[in-house]
Amino acid sequence: MKTENHIRNIYKNLSIEDYYQNHDYHNPHFGNIEYLIDEFKNIKTFDNKNILDLCCGNGEISNLFQESFVTGCDPYTFEKYKLKTNNDCLSKSFLDIIKTGLDKEYDFIICSYGLHLCDNSLKSNLMYTLSQYTNNLIIITSNDNCIKNINWWNLIHFSEFNRTKLFYFTTKSI
Repeated sequence: MKTENHIRNIYKNLSIEDYYQNHDYHNPHFGNIEYLIDEFKNIKTFDNKNILDLCCGNGEISNLFQESFVTGCDPYTFEKYKLKTNNDCLSKSFLDIIKTGLDKEYDFIICSYGLHLCDNSLKSNLMYTLSQYTNNLIIITSNDNCIKNINWWNLIHFSEFNRTKLFYFTTKSI
């Protein structure tokens, strides 16, 4: 909780863009995230899957999917991501995704500790747009508010480790 409040205060003092362009961010919850993803891999296979790492940062999550084809997406860290992972990276913001969509369909979209950056007024449109590009969405967060009012999706799996939570959704049949 202290780390989350600390980051939020930094975002208030700097812009989100300034923070990520001038700091080499490392998610302090990475060990928990890695544990949850390893456990989830016992349920779902990611071999040869196309994955979009939404809010990819420097690629910590992408690096957990060596068996897959991962593309990053982050408007603030896309250059750092490409250098650290050698993967392609889209430089789209949430608003860009809503307005212009994504480049292709993905087997999975994963958003780890990034959805809290999406303005609540955009979240429903973002969730709808993402549902047009994948049937599988994984959200990792410690903040339950991030997953409130997620339309277009059914919660299929939930797991938690040290207050870090993994939510696995599939698209609703319309």
